[in-house]
Amino acid sequence: MHPGKTRARIAIVGLFLTVLFLGDRLMARAVDAVFMRTKFRYPMLYAGELPADIVFLGNSRALHMFHCPAVRETTGLRAANIGFNGLPTIAMAPLWHDYLEHHAPPALLVLEVSCVGREDEDGALERFTTCMRHSDEIASQIARRNRLVYSASQLSHLYRYNSELTWRSLFFLRNSDQDWIMEGQVDRSEAEELTDADVPSLLRSADNVAAFQRIIDGAAAHGVEVRLVHAPYLTEYRRHLHDAPTWTNWLQSELEHPILDYTDAIVDPTSFADPIHLNAGGARQLAIRMARDGVLPSQDD
Repeated sequence: MHPGKTRARIAIVGLFLTVLFLGDRLMARAVDAVFMRTKFRYPMLYAGELPADIVFLGNSRALHMFHCPAVRETTGLRAANIGFNGLPTIAMAPLWHDYLEHHAPPALLVLEVSCVGREDEDGALERFTTCMRHSDEIASQIARRNRLVYSASQLSHLYRYNSELTWRSLFFLRNSDQDWIMEGQVDRSEAEELTDADVPSLLRSADNVAAFQRIIDGAAAHGVEVRLVHAPYLTEYRRHLHDAPTWTNWLQSELEHPILDYTDAIVDPTSFADPIHLNAGGARQLAIRMARDGVLPSQDD
């Protein structure tokens, strides 16, 4: 092959790769700019737009149990919920760290503990590649847990936004998701047919305990009071969760921190959207009960 043609082809390939590289970075920046302008909880967290007196954290049970409008109405205080559906426990410590990086410490952090006893959903952590540009903590966790996804996210920044969080944020483009809660009522006939086999046991995960300990330690370092709450279950579901008392005792011992047992605090089935999540009416009942018990503070405290 003629040397001139070889050099020309190398130059074309080099130009193509340069355009590909720059285009990937520029498009990723553009997508991130849209992401950060939405009213979804994580862009708001990284923008420092979720100041609160009370912060709630956990998986979907925290998200749909601790309803910020009900908490604000009941306590008169600012509330923020940074939990999420299927949020892996190992991602909670980075999110709490990042919350404190971008906000003044709240007075109280409420952790819903049942997530410690659940296996993480496949791919649950990898959804947070969307946040890697804003969080070294999240990036580090992904690097440790899934090197392939981390490497792909470093190679292509646009790849990071191929995530549920990106698409979810667009749904909350203009309206805050802090009012988000499950609607409807549980199908009572299906609930009554639940068996022991339908209700998974609570796992004893050392990794999840360690993640919770990091959250508690981080809160203590910033003077934030922590309250651990095991949130309500529908009575028919709770009946089959035989290991709940011994599991709670085990977790209290591991963390050396009391756990407030609210698993049977709501008995009205119309307060549940499904066997493990409250609807808005149930969440309001729970907020009132927790405030009455002194678990949630009031504005006068």
